[in-house]
This record gives sequence, C-alpha cells and structure tokens, in this order.
Amino acid sequence: MKKFLLLIVLITSVNLVFSQAYTFTAGNKAYSENFDAMGTGTTHLSGWSGLRYAGSGLIGEVLPLVATDGSYSSGSVDNVGIAGTNLVTDRALGSLASGSTMPMYGTSFTNNTNEIIITIAINAFFEQWKSGSNATVNEKVKFEYSLNATSLNDAAATWVAVSTLDLNEILTTTTTAAKVDGNLPANRVAISATLTNQPWASGTNLWIRWSDKDDFGSDGIYAVDDLTINVTTGIPILLSSTPQKLTDFSYFDGSGPSEAKELLIGGSNLSGNVEIALPANYELSYSNNPFTAEAATLNIAPEMGILNKTIFARLKAGLAVGSYTEEVDLSSTGANTSKISFSGVVNPNTAPAVSNVSVPTTAPTSSETVAITASVTDAENNLTSVNLKWGTKTGEYTGGTIKMNLNVAKIQLFIMW
Repeated sequence: MKKFLLLIVLITSVNLVFSQAYTFTAGNKAYSENFDAMGTGTTHLSGWSGLRYAGSGLIGEVLPLVATDGSYSSGSVDNVGIAGTNLVTDRALGSLASGSTMPMYGTSFTNNTNEIIITIAINAFFEQWKSGSNATVNEKVKFEYSLNATSLNDAAATWVAVSTLDLNEILTTTTTAAKVDGNLPANRVAISATLTNQPWASGTNLWIRWSDKDDFGSDGIYAVDDLTINVTTGIPILLSSTPQKLTDFSYFDGSGPSEAKELLIGGSNLSGNVEIALPANYELSYSNNPFTAEAATLNIAPEMGILNKTIFARLKAGLAVGSYTEEVDLSSTGANTSKISFSGVVNPNTAPAVSNVSVPTTAPTSSETVAITASVTDAENNLTSVNLKWGTKTGEYTGGTIKMNLNVAKIQLFIMW
C-alpha cells in the first residue's frame, strides 16, 4: 500500500510540473500573466515550473519558488516583490544563479485553434531585483523556445534562442550585491519578439524557458513581469535548404577549386523571389556542367508560390592553406531569414618523406627471396596510399613502413598524396 501511494504522489507531481499554462483556441488567441497570483508563497502558478539545469546540486531537481524582496542570496527560482514603488502584491517571476544551482523556469502552451499558428508575438517587462558583485561581467538570463519539446529541460528537443527576450543585467556598474526595487523605472525594461513563419501545428505545444547560468561573483536577481503572448493563424510561408550545412569541401594547395556539392532550395506560399547571398570563399552556380560561378546574389523566382531548385556550391580556387567556414542568408519576402553554412579546408601539398629503404646489394637470382623495407613519414597527414612494387607484386604499407618478400629483380616505389 505504501508503494501504491508513493506512485500516485510521483505521477501527480509530474503532471503539475509539466502541464500547460494556457491553451490557445479559435476564439481566444491572447495570453497574459502578471504573476501577482503567486502572492508571497512558494508554489508555482499553474503550468509554470522551475528546476536546476546545471550546478553541483542534483540536476533536474524541481525547484519551488523562493519568496523574496531581492535580498535572497542562494541559487533559486524567485517570487519577487517589495512594498516600494508598487505594493508588495505586485510580483514578478525570476531567478538567481549560484555554483550549486543554475535555475531554469518556464511553461508550455497548446495550440487548439484547429489552424496553424504563424505569428507569435511575445512582450514582457524585465526587472532587476538584486545587483551583482562584479562590474566586469554583464549577466544574462537566456530565453529559448521549442515547438517539439516534451518538458522544460528536454535535451532532445530543438531549442531556439531569441536574444531580444534575454534578461540582460541593467545595473552593470554596481557591485553591492544588494536588493533593489525592480519596479523602479530605472530597473525595468520592456522586452519583445515576434516569431514569424515558425509553423505551430494545431494539437501541439510551444515551450518557453529562461536559463540563468552562474557568473563570477555574487549574481543578481532578474525577473519577468507582465508577460503577454498573442498569436495569429494562417498559411505559413515556408523556405528551406537541404542540407542546411554543406561540409567537407577540400582540395590541396594549388589544385582548387573543390568538387561541387548540391543544395536544394525549397519553398511554398512564397510571395516574392528567394535570395541567396554569396559567400566570400565559396562559389554558387545554377548548374554543375559547366559550373558557372555567379557574380552577385542569387535571385530565384518561384512558380505560383512554389520553389524547388537545385544549385551547386564549391570552395574557390586560389585560397591559402587553412579552414574556411561561413554562413549566408537565405531569404524571401514575408519568410524568416535562415542560414546556409559552408565548411571546407585547403590542405598543404607537402610530399611525404621516404627513408630507410632496404634493398639487396646484389640482384637476386630467380629462386632467391629477399626482404625489402622502406619508411614513409607523412608530416601533413595527406598520405592516401603507398605501393612498393617488385615486378608484378605489391608490398604492404602498415604504420609508415612498407614490407615485402620477393624474388624478382626490379623495384619501383609509388607514393600518392
């Protein structure tokens, strides 16, 4: 019976931690939260949760709220407010990071509109409730969202950072590590972001979270207040490249360009041309035979809003030895700008050194067996094969040494790199 009761408690706890804060419907596409309902208690609002995502403490441990006026000094998810500029009943949700506890807090929302949500407008106020002790470190609480997460700290999900919703330290020159009134205009900043063309399917969830890492010295308390989320539905404008990352371009010094690789550009519901910026060290072409490098931004017209176009990319000739990694924009009117990345290398063209060749001093007879050895040093690690031939037979290359036993009188050494 005790085991049965414990199981019920654990299930209930999980449901509370990972439930939704709000469900968007066809008739209600706006959410708002001022966090005042937290009162001065230690219980998260329905659907909201906090946990330790890093630190020396137990990772993933659920963190209850700590009610504070900004004077609390340990790692925590905080329910902050003070009788000052506003009443003590005006609350905000925030955090303080430490070496033992780096906190994360957030919630999820469900799309139950029976349509695709194409725009998510997020607005809030960032409030600083405690100053840090280090003026050389500008602290930041990072914001991220996910459309495929199943929990607040789902490591397998795709989390997208949105820097305009980060909580960036306001009192950067203060080192007192003391409480401040977060409702003062000087300690309060509006933050916002509009997520467009990130199709949010009906029946699925959006997760949002803020993560507070530990910085050098005593950290400040940074909080969110007066949060609103407004969504719009419609037909999404889709734009993509397959793959998003083109890798392993290479050639040896003096021999370029590299071989070309294919890149498929796709789109739907497009209202304008698709543009692809030119990378500095790579060439783009509409064809591969022949490869004709474009001299300006690629401008591709869709047909009836649909695009399905293959282009080609290669690493330019004439580059110096080294690695080349860069990103370019893929964009179209009304669509989110995405990135295409390229990475490749120009290898040194240094010949491997052959030494310690051991051959017989006199030509062997047709029935005599002799041992042939040679050492190969490949300083640039470019070696692909080594063949030591005596007549029609080939030696074995292992670990920088070629060995063979033959009874024919002619030796040829072939090295390829």
